Amino acid sequence: APARPAPAPPPAPTYFTTPFSLEDMRGKQAVLETSAGTIVMTLLPEAAPNQVGLFITRAREGAYNGTAFHRVIRYGIIQGGDPFTRNPATNSLAGHGGPGYQIPREHNKLTHQKLVIAAARGGDPNSAGSQFYITQDPVPFLDDGDGYTVFGKVIKGGDIALKLRQDDVVQKAIAE
Repeated sequence: APARPAPAPPPAPTYFTTPFSLEDMRGKQAVLETSAGTIVMTLLPEAAPNQVGLFITRAREGAYNGTAFHRVIRYGIIQGGDPFTRNPATNSLAGHGGPGYQIPREHNKLTHQKLVIAAARGGDPNSAGSQFYITQDPVPFLDDGDGYTVFGKVIKGGDIALKLRQDDVVQKAIAE
């Protein structure tokens, strides 16, 4: 029998680069109007310009509207931003959806204190996409090794962020 050709290697990931300058992103806030109430976050572009640029871009596109918080780690984090959570037919895929491109980890000195926003990713430190999480308590083990990119912090509505539960929904996300 003839030898089969080797399978093609998987395509290289496509990486997002922010279209905004640091000056364009300075002083920007994100507002999450959720089913539990409103959360206001300051974005930190000096620490993570591509992650902030992606969050602003996705919010302006309406990509977070109607998405649910799909993962909760008690006394730790609540994760959202997965487009699969918008549709009950694809909700079982929650945790695997994204924008079709990735962001390499942006190393910075920010730590996972209570009420920060950070990029969710898979096992590869360079695989962040549209998903994010909000820390509900300090989570220092997420700072170890290759860590996760912190790119903002809650400045208003912290009480709302602390009571978010699985299946609470982002009704509208604004980044201005």
